[in-house]
Amino acid sequence: MNGFVYLYKTTLKNRTIKALKKPVTYVYLIFIGWYLFSMVFGMGSLLKSLHFDEPEGFAAALTILMFAIIPANMISYTKRKGLLFRPSEVQFVFTAPVTPKQVLLFAQVKSIALGILLGIWLVFLGSIYCHIPLWRMLLYFLFSVMIENVLEASIMISLYGNETISEKIIKKLPILLYGIMIIFVLAGFYVVSLNGFSISSVQKFLSIPWIQCVPLIGWCIAIIRLIIIGPTVLNIVCTVLYCLTTILLTLYAYKMKCNGEYYEDAMKFADDYQDIMNKKKRGEVGRLGKKKKFNNATINYKGNFAKAIFYRQLLEYKKNKFFIFGGNTLVALAAGIGIAVFAHYNPEMIKVKEFVILGVAAYIMIIFSGYATRWSKELENPYTFLIPDNPFRKVWYATMIEHIRAFVDGLLITIPAAIYLKISFINTILIIIIIMCLKANKLYTEMLSEFLVGQTLGAFGKSLIKLLMQSIVIGLAVLAAVLTGIAMGLKIAFFVLLVVMLGLTLAIAMGAVVLFDKMETVN
Repeated sequence: MNGFVYLYKTTLKNRTIKALKKPVTYVYLIFIGWYLFSMVFGMGSLLKSLHFDEPEGFAAALTILMFAIIPANMISYTKRKGLLFRPSEVQFVFTAPVTPKQVLLFAQVKSIALGILLGIWLVFLGSIYCHIPLWRMLLYFLFSVMIENVLEASIMISLYGNETISEKIIKKLPILLYGIMIIFVLAGFYVVSLNGFSISSVQKFLSIPWIQCVPLIGWCIAIIRLIIIGPTVLNIVCTVLYCLTTILLTLYAYKMKCNGEYYEDAMKFADDYQDIMNKKKRGEVGRLGKKKKFNNATINYKGNFAKAIFYRQLLEYKKNKFFIFGGNTLVALAAGIGIAVFAHYNPEMIKVKEFVILGVAAYIMIIFSGYATRWSKELENPYTFLIPDNPFRKVWYATMIEHIRAFVDGLLITIPAAIYLKISFINTILIIIIIMCLKANKLYTEMLSEFLVGQTLGAFGKSLIKLLMQSIVIGLAVLAAVLTGIAMGLKIAFFVLLVVMLGLTLAIAMGAVVLFDKMETVN
């Protein structure tokens, strides 16, 4: 185990030295410092607006956080995934003179540091902003850092390193966990349908007795409520069951046979994860699991010169199983339906219905602003610069398929909400145009960020610059709309927003064409 301690220390030291040599590290530190500073002074009002500034609300927030972590970890362990081994660790740790269980603990301990930082942050929030006694928050910290991690390590060894339970049973465990989560979601929807969408509905849902009686997940909810809110007969019984289960699983994991049959799966997962990280550095989206399959497809090329870029992209999309549709399409559709559902429970938003749709669309665009587009991939292809055509046509045809996708996403966000909110046909079309402008800004600011910072700040640094430019464009358009709304009303403000957004988009597009010409000359 001393070797593992040395490896932890050396890895941390080398990463720190390597990071300090990169200029982008200091940019990140400034950004993180500013973010933490703003969080400290703005967290109180945020928690109050969400009704999390009291013990009941804070317990609900901790439970939501637990739902986001524990089930996902359990499912990944049953699939022999979730533990991250770097390629160097596969070569050195797997061959070290230690037991396979210690190798698993080595990987699990690496995630504890983040849990400790999160626990410290939660102690600060709970004791300062939520008026929870410090001793209660310290008790929760001990539970989350010690007991919870002991249980998770036991489950991880029992599932990840198990060599006695049959594969059929192991494969059925994720289905069971998915089933439990579906039951929780359905019960939550039922409570929300009766009481409306509010934090009080979440609190009522979590106080349902059978919810706290569900093994492990429900018992964890009971412990949170016991520590933060106070004791009841139910949560005391569930806490005792949780502690007994932790002891029994720890004993089982200690005595369980484990000869390292998981090594092959762990090595494959390490390779797959490394591929995903390499794609992420390039701003691309990657998925763990089965490799993406492509269909056979053909296309008739029409036109010449730069138009070939569009047809090549179209051919690539035709090879995809769902053509131009993907995860963003589902998000857009879910957002449109979500706006309609939210409007049903909050009729006061009808007064600003057009702006609500645009706000949701802008928020989604900002969330996904870090992912690469077909346009960014075209910048990496030498033939994009070698085609004998003018820069405007190259930029236009290289981004045309993205404009079509933006139109489809705009339809899916707008139509469900527009039907329920009874937005006029003209305004619906205008909303879609503004959404297309938002998406176009993402494309063209990518060119600007590429030209301004290149590889100086890395992929994440370029994403921040791109996000900043997109935020400035949105901020200017919103400012113009707000000032117009105060002076002339919401209807005029909506058209001002459209005009300003169109003007800024055209200006950025022309700037991208000019910069593309300069990049073409340099390359």
